[in-house]
Amino acid sequence: MSRISGVPEKELEIESSDAPSETAYNEERRGAKNWPLIIGVSTVAVQAAVLADLDPVVRAPLVLWFCLFCTGMAWVRLLNIPGPLAEAVAAVALSIALSGLVSGATLYAGHWSPKGAMIILEAITFVGAALGLYLASRRPDRQ
Repeated sequence: MSRISGVPEKELEIESSDAPSETAYNEERRGAKNWPLIIGVSTVAVQAAVLADLDPVVRAPLVLWFCLFCTGMAWVRLLNIPGPLAEAVAAVALSIALSGLVSGATLYAGHWSPKGAMIILEAITFVGAALGLYLASRRPDRQ
């Protein structure tokens, strides 16, 4: 018995086969190669919806998806966070932070404009996605 609340020591040992392997993580990351495309298409769709002033029934889900996920995912992918769930949670947190920061900055600057804030967020997202593509093209392990 171990010191941890009567749990046998054998159950506390972690076998190397239980831990996720590096190749499994790399295969998981290869499946995420579509993110730059998803982020790019989402950015164009949101820009078209906002600038064309589409009906809120169409525009709201696009803007919500973009502001809650895409902006952060463009930058979080650069961090190589292990695991898709942790990456998604970090993307949502960063997206909310960036959206609040841009909205607050435009408000305090005296130039509050929802369309202007969306254009700034789109530019931030584009830079993050482009930087991710550039860094991915320079990796020696790419296929």
